[in-house]
Amino acid sequence: MPWLMGMTESDIPTGEKERLSWVNTTYLKETKLDETGKATLKKWYPETDASKVKYVEFFEICEYGKQPTDEEIKYYFPMLN
Repeated sequence: MPWLMGMTESDIPTGEKERLSWVNTTYLKETKLDETGKATLKKWYPETDASKVKYVEFFEICEYGKQPTDEEIKYYFPMLN
């Protein structure tokens, strides 16, 4: 989703190897899990040691729509049970 980052089509490499390298350096950056992330992991995966988590992806609930309860989130995302 380069357009969300203010990029245009001309900013994206055209060669297969160059594109793969670009994706890896642009989108798959390794970042440290902050305290908010650790707390969220602990909430939804209480048995997991956050220090051993290698990859995680967070989703943000739209602030303008319905705010689901924890029970609704567990219903729609059964892997959290």
